[in-house]
Amino acid sequence: MSIRHALVSAGLIAGVAVSPGCNPVNFLGGGTAIFPSEARLGAASCAPCKGATVALSIDGNYAPASDSAEHSGVWSQNVAGVVTSNVTIQIEDPGGTWTAPLPLRGVFTSRTHPGSQAASAFPGGELSVAVFDLPNETQIPVTLTYPAAVWVRATISGASLAPRVATLTLLGAGASPAVLWPDPGTDLPSRPMVRLRPLKGAGGFAAGPASPLIAGLEFEIEYPSTVANPSVFPATEAVYATALVGPGSASGRARVVIVDPKGFRLADPITGDRAGEGPLVDVVFGTKTGAFTSSQFKIWSLFVTDVNGNVVLDRRALPLGPDSTSAFLITAVRGQ
Repeated sequence: MSIRHALVSAGLIAGVAVSPGCNPVNFLGGGTAIFPSEARLGAASCAPCKGATVALSIDGNYAPASDSAEHSGVWSQNVAGVVTSNVTIQIEDPGGTWTAPLPLRGVFTSRTHPGSQAASAFPGGELSVAVFDLPNETQIPVTLTYPAAVWVRATISGASLAPRVATLTLLGAGASPAVLWPDPGTDLPSRPMVRLRPLKGAGGFAAGPASPLIAGLEFEIEYPSTVANPSVFPATEAVYATALVGPGSASGRARVVIVDPKGFRLADPITGDRAGEGPLVDVVFGTKTGAFTSSQFKIWSLFVTDVNGNVVLDRRALPLGPDSTSAFLITAVRGQ
């Protein structure tokens, strides 16, 4: 398989489906996706040669009805690349008579192409993908009759999430792994960052169809000395906004300004205290000298306006106060 073909194969799954993850349905209306759906094992004659490269979708956003089940802290670390300890995959007989482990090549998150049909209905839709190679035919503990329908099961540790299971048809043996670039294990995982998820309630954001169209959002983020050089990337409903980062009012702070003249509205997940379909802002750090945790970050002086310039939320002074950390769920990604 050529490098170009390998890239298309790994990327196609990100463009066509988002899997359930902890959500019962994906936002395109299907189950856990696997690509290709038919593949070959490694040939016994060249053992221990591996088989074909396969991509399995393991999580996605945009399922607000079950949003309270989303373990953002644990899960966002999983999709950021902590795969050896958090994600395991195996191939198995649907009847449960045998299993074989599948070493992972990487886990990464891909955002829906902004020009796609899906992106117009689900701005900022994301898909988390696990990439692995099928085993050698000799590593299957039974003799198969081809074509053979098997299950691929992905299990995520550290969170109360159901395994992802997809059906794969084995056509025989004789395949070899794909050459992938960018590499899903080293190039595609997230850089060190924190994700900011809006929260509802007193001093928080409004959500739902009657909530205001947000055109401007600004705040300062305070971060520990182990990270530096922040950049900001809007996500989910704010994905088409423009973000600027400047110096903060004190050392170890950065000022973030997000502008969207058309405005964006936060969906209401119905259950729980969260607003919107997922993290609204990813703050990515270009420098990391040590470990960090979510509790080391604070948000200050949150100020939100609508498309008409009206004040939606002002936490720059009392009575709400400048400490605006309680307006967000802060999740550290690749903090170790």
